[in-house]
Amino acid sequence: LDADVDVINAAGNTGGVTVALDGEADTKFTGGSGNDTVSTGFVLTTGSVDAGAGTGDRLILTDATHVDNATLGAKYTNFEILRNGAAATQDASLIAGITSVETSVSGAGFNKLTAGQAAAVTNLADNNAATFALATATGTADVLSVTLANATATASADLTAAVVTGFETMNVVSSSGTSADINALSFGAAGDLTKLNISGAKPIA
Repeated sequence: LDADVDVINAAGNTGGVTVALDGEADTKFTGGSGNDTVSTGFVLTTGSVDAGAGTGDRLILTDATHVDNATLGAKYTNFEILRNGAAATQDASLIAGITSVETSVSGAGFNKLTAGQAAAVTNLADNNAATFALATATGTADVLSVTLANATATASADLTAAVVTGFETMNVVSSSGTSADINALSFGAAGDLTKLNISGAKPIA
């Protein structure tokens, strides 16, 4: 996005808008009824991003500092999917309305997940030492469900040395890769995990 454009109004769009915000604090975006995809570009102090009425609007965080407190999280509204594109653990509770989460770089994870969010995790790239943790982990039957699905169908989406905290069951769906690039799964810590379910059509080791 050109740095001279501070206001983007796509409220009249029904097909979905994809936009990468610039490195300014005052950018304002308004989405329409389509499924919009917005990538962060800076810490919004005076700007705001409203994804509109879509049912699959995606927010891609490109830096861990862009949403690291509740005030900054409140700048982003009406998103359903949150993608962590930074090598850090993102607090999923800071942005309201999120129903599923994605990771797209190594080291990207989430904490303070709801049970619903934890049941809808997609890992889109090889990811090492990511953390996944619930906001409340006092239950005895908490479930983490992760789909390994690289954007390139023939490439792996490894989840290695994963730190899985507070989950007794983990479901893993292997959805990308080939026999030459097999999905890898391993744990750095998983003290509460007692059951691992593996499914999917692609190889995993």
